[in-house]
Amino acid sequence: MVLLTLTPQLTAAIEVYNKEKPSSAISVSTTHLHHRQILLISQTLLNTSEDKSQYRLNTLLQGCNLYYPPPPPKPEPTQEYKDLMARLRRQEEERVYNTLINKPHDIYEGEDEYTFQDLKSQLSIIANVLLSTIATSVAVWMVASGWDVPQRFALAFASSIVVCIAEVVVFNGYLRKVDESRKLEKVKAKNEVKEVVNVWEIGGVARALDGVKKRR
Repeated sequence: MVLLTLTPQLTAAIEVYNKEKPSSAISVSTTHLHHRQILLISQTLLNTSEDKSQYRLNTLLQGCNLYYPPPPPKPEPTQEYKDLMARLRRQEEERVYNTLINKPHDIYEGEDEYTFQDLKSQLSIIANVLLSTIATSVAVWMVASGWDVPQRFALAFASSIVVCIAEVVVFNGYLRKVDESRKLEKVKAKNEVKEVVNVWEIGGVARALDGVKKRR
């Protein structure tokens, strides 16, 4: 089925056709016609009119364009669909709210980065211990230049061992302090209690609008 838009010439032909065939009159207020109706108008007026040139089919079709009807309106959603969407919306709001309230606050979120930094620090300390040990042994060796070689070697070796032990003791104390500090931070993090500061009721779902307050 081909629908065509009306032109002023075709509208005038419809008025003449309605006078000739009042029983099958076509509304002049319409915006489009079927191509068979235009053919019927042309045939009827060619048989009844003296001026046949203006009612030929090709003349009536001049200026006509294809008519595209508007798309049908979207069907109204059913009540079951509305209820389903409302339930899904409430569930999503509750999920977002629970995620906001129960989101863990991990103070060691960058643990890999901190571990790498610790490794660099430990390697630096080990290098310093070795450097101190070697420097001490060399210094003692140079100071005891008047001694015999076995005595100089024994004194330098003993001095380097003493310095190395002292450095290791200091280093272990440092590591112990760092470990105790981290354990204390973990205990504090576990003892944190989240408290809702202000809650508003929106659409049947309680939501915290002012955030949360932490207390230990």
